[in-house]
Amino acid sequence: MNLSVRVIVETVNEAGEVKSHSVISIKSVTSPCSLADLGYRQTEQVEMLQHIQQALLDEQSCFLQEDTPRCPRCNNKITRNGYVKSNFHGVYTDHKVSTRKQICLKCKWKSIPSINSLFGSAIHPDLARIQTEMGAKHSYRDAENILTLLSSKKRSINNHERVKKTTECVGEYLSLSPGNDSSIETQAADRLCIQVDGGYVNTVEADKSALKS
Repeated sequence: MNLSVRVIVETVNEAGEVKSHSVISIKSVTSPCSLADLGYRQTEQVEMLQHIQQALLDEQSCFLQEDTPRCPRCNNKITRNGYVKSNFHGVYTDHKVSTRKQICLKCKWKSIPSINSLFGSAIHPDLARIQTEMGAKHSYRDAENILTLLSSKKRSINNHERVKKTTECVGEYLSLSPGNDSSIETQAADRLCIQVDGGYVNTVEADKSALKS
C-alpha cells in the first residue's frame, strides 16, 4: 500500500470553520536505505517552515498599518489604499510581508509603511540574538558560515557585515544601559593562596648563576 505524509496549513475562524486550506508538503513513505532517508532532510524542513511562516504572515498583514486615523497634514480622515510588500527576516527564512497603505483624498498625503518603519527593524529579535551571540563568540565570517549551515543556504541578512552591525549595535546599547548590568557579586574567600615561582639568572661572573625569587 502506497502511503504519503501531507503537511497542511489551515486558517480557521472563531466558529471553527476553515477559511483557507493549503498543502505545504507531500512526501511518499518509502523504505529508508540509510540514516539520511529517515524523516525530512534539513532543506525540506526549512522549505516547509518557509511556507508555514508565510501563511501566518499573510493572515497578520491586515493588522500591519500605521495607527493614523486622520491625516497629519490636514486632519482629514484617511482611507485604505491597497498594500505594499516589505522585507521580513526570521531565524531561518526570509519573507515579503504585505503592509496596508493609506491615503488622504483631500491633500493626497500617503502612508506607505514597511516592517522596518512599523517595528524599528525588519529582523526578528530571535535572529538578532543569534547573530549577536555568534558575532561575540566567533569571527564575523565564521559566524556567517555557521548561520548559513543553520539555514541550509546563504542569506544576505546573515552576511558578515550584517552580523558585525548587529553585534556592535547590541553592544553599544548595553554599554549605554548600566541598569542592565548583570555582573556577578564577589564573595569573600576563607583563605588566600599565593604561589611564588623562582628561576636562575646569569651573574656577571662567567659560568655562574644566582637564584632569583
